[in-house]
Amino acid sequence: MRFGAFMLAEYIAVVGVSVLMVTLFLGGYHIP
Repeated sequence: MRFGAFMLAEYIAVVGVSVLMVTLFLGGYHIP
């Protein structure tokens, strides 16, 4: 169970970073 929770946390972290990078790369810096 602990291993599953760890994998889920890692997956969420990877997705979160990817979304942040994509937002910045695709023009998030245009938002005032």
